[in-house]
Amino acid sequence: MNRESDETLRQLIAGVGRCVDGKVYIILKDGQNYLTQLVERLFDEGRGVIYYETLFERFQEELSERRFIALELLRNSLRAYFRDYAFYDECFEQSETSGSEPKKVLKEIERVWNGEDEVTLETLATWVLAPKSKIRSYLNASPKYAHRGEGRYVKKTAARVETATVATANEPPKTTDARLQNAKSFEAAEAVDASSDAMQRLLQHIVAERFANGFRLNSTIEASRLRKYAQETGCEEGAAVARLDDAALRNAVRKSGVVCDDKVCVVDKATDATIRAEVESAFDSGAKAIFYESLFERVAASAPDYFSLELLKDRVRSLYAVSDRKIGLRKNT
Repeated sequence: MNRESDETLRQLIAGVGRCVDGKVYIILKDGQNYLTQLVERLFDEGRGVIYYETLFERFQEELSERRFIALELLRNSLRAYFRDYAFYDECFEQSETSGSEPKKVLKEIERVWNGEDEVTLETLATWVLAPKSKIRSYLNASPKYAHRGEGRYVKKTAARVETATVATANEPPKTTDARLQNAKSFEAAEAVDASSDAMQRLLQHIVAERFANGFRLNSTIEASRLRKYAQETGCEEGAAVARLDDAALRNAVRKSGVVCDDKVCVVDKATDATIRAEVESAFDSGAKAIFYESLFERVAASAPDYFSLELLKDRVRSLYAVSDRKIGLRKNT
């Protein structure tokens, strides 16, 4: 081997292990057996879908002991050991099933709910092998579940639906004019639906997950993409979003986030809190002024929602009621 070229040695080494991100890992038979038995057991318990990241986090200690020390290595190994399974970008299942990703996660939630009156997000996250952020987003977007605060969720009961049905059945027969008036107001009713809490939560989720650099309000292409993503959720709000015309869609999306440079961006409260903490810390340390560009560089890792300098400027001005500061924020002015 001493006489072989570097390229030949690289090929030889790559052939004895599993190559991921330019590194070669050796997985012993014990590691392969553990992983195959673990995955088979999880599916035997009734799970329909498993996310790589959640699997890696949940069993990290056991996997690391058997040299599965990187997420990509785990993903690569799963594809090698279970060739007849269906693999996607973020998750995998025993065989390919129809339906969108949100539908599959919601089906898992339905399966493990077990008739409980109320379930916390933390509890669901231990039952369902999916990221907590996805569980929360899909629950909030689904018409079947209601958020009760502090991470608590309940199933919406059928009693409300039955009451509404009985009330409608007991109404006196509508006249032809009344029916006509009802038909004329259909579009107006949909516009009202576009401002509902459930639809706003759905739009926030889609913009945050699918439009990392913001949703361009004047783009017909992005409007079509948003309708497609909404339709794929399979929920009533998603279908309503897909039916909105361009003007109604733009108005609905505007309410779901922050508008900056004709883009709608979703910024959560935790991100705003991070910015406030940075600003207050800088002033407490004696700074008299803070430059937006420097602040942007400092929070790049901790506040990824602020993906552009202009967005950061806009939010800082809003948080501190500053109407116009060209390059930065000054204390007590």
